[in-house]
Amino acid sequence: GLPVSQPAQKAALLRLELRARDGGAEVAVTDVDGVCVYKCLVNKDTEYCRVGKESVLITLGYNSALLQFTSHSEYNMFSNTLNSCKNINKEHSVFNQRTEDSSASQYFQFYGCLSQQQNMMQDFVRTATYHRAILQNHTDFKDKVVLDVGCGSGILSFFAVQAGARKVYAVEASSVAKYAEILVQSNNVADKISVLSGKIEEITLPESVDVIVSEPMGYMLFNERMLESYLHSKKWLKSNGMMFPT
Repeated sequence: GLPVSQPAQKAALLRLELRARDGGAEVAVTDVDGVCVYKCLVNKDTEYCRVGKESVLITLGYNSALLQFTSHSEYNMFSNTLNSCKNINKEHSVFNQRTEDSSASQYFQFYGCLSQQQNMMQDFVRTATYHRAILQNHTDFKDKVVLDVGCGSGILSFFAVQAGARKVYAVEASSVAKYAEILVQSNNVADKISVLSGKIEEITLPESVDVIVSEPMGYMLFNERMLESYLHSKKWLKSNGMMFPT
């Protein structure tokens, strides 16, 4: 179980336990006396989303519960465990339907290497072209909500903030996501950029977005199959939203 904070008026911590249940997870919260104060079943049809860095909001019908963890690492542990429970006896995601496990593993390991991120950052033509395209179209980003698909180091997210974006959701499935989070914290833009670790086909955003940015073109254009993930991300785009590139 994981400790979860109670409201301010009660200093004691609650205890949260997860149990796998038929394609989902049973979430049970108990107090220090072992009395259950909240219980629900979370599956693929349950509405829930991340709130801030250390909280998750679960909505069941007209009732909602906000679980606030005592640290970011404990939130990550909860999120990873929940995803593992949901993947038991569950349909494959769109990503899994089109990608072999071994291929996906090699892909994310490759892009999790800092040396590969360095190679892309040092591609001046690539980086400068995106920088120019975003800043020259700053009116499309001003006060808008932006989704960065496969953010890597988060460079496009930073460009979007430079252009005036109100909020950026930076999604990255490889281990480089933790370095993107470090860069966000070090540059004091945590209020603007939220790094979400996971595949775009599987993560949940708290809101629809106005703009989607990405660099979906891989080696020999189609090698990484990022184009499919980029197009899949349109499910989060508002009806009058924009995509860079188009």
